[in-house]
Amino acid sequence: MRANGIEETYIAGDAADEEKCMARAKTVPMANGNPSHDANAGLFLAKDDVLREFIHSMIEVASAGL
Repeated sequence: MRANGIEETYIAGDAADEEKCMARAKTVPMANGNPSHDANAGLFLAKDDVLREFIHSMIEVASAGL
């Protein structure tokens, strides 16, 4: 993430979990050859609102302990 110019606040700082996930998601398309890129390229190229909804639901599931 640092190599892609993401601010430290979104890496290890005080940003909210959702904001950190959005920042991470924006770096995935730059990871050509990375298995997570190949498997999730379509998701991470989605519009911000779609991605934000997906991340929000994943945070809810993780918070519920599932």
